[in-house]
Amino acid sequence: MCGAAATFRITLISTKEVQRMRAQRGIGGVAAAVLVLAASLIGSGPAWSASAEVPFKATAQGQIAFTGETTLAWSGAGRALQMGEVTGAGNITLTGGDDSCPGGLANTHVATVTAANGATLTFTQTDVSCPVSPSVFHGTGHWTVTSGTGRFAGVTGHGSVVGDANLATGAFTISWTGELVL
Repeated sequence: MCGAAATFRITLISTKEVQRMRAQRGIGGVAAAVLVLAASLIGSGPAWSASAEVPFKATAQGQIAFTGETTLAWSGAGRALQMGEVTGAGNITLTGGDDSCPGGLANTHVATVTAANGATLTFTQTDVSCPVSPSVFHGTGHWTVTSGTGRFAGVTGHGSVVGDANLATGAFTISWTGELVL
């Protein structure tokens, strides 16, 4: 959704309530209704809010290694639309087999991408890694923004992720595509 979305809350009151207000304050009917409407708008926060959906695409490459029997960690660098040059790091937990491909491994992946100015985006991903050859895996999945700092504080977003890892050499590449809601 692009552009601004207006939100208003209107509170309807009964004729008896208007008469009660008029009697208590000596205010005319129209003036009482205006005051009730104004109070309901003030109480609802800003009369308008804007959110912008912007495309997000990032790529990184670097090193990956097992840190435990079912856990891996990676770190690397790359480039991201909306962020520029970035560094990244992530932790992957293998959660079991997955029948979507022969030998598939389901996993949960938490990744943080950091811009040159220190602003961060953290994603939680659910992925499936499929063996391509011995020690080489191709993974696909979906990500959701779970937090952000700096200019990305309060940002939400979602999309898809694709990655390749060669566990024999420790090299990986990863690409995120989707949208951020600023």
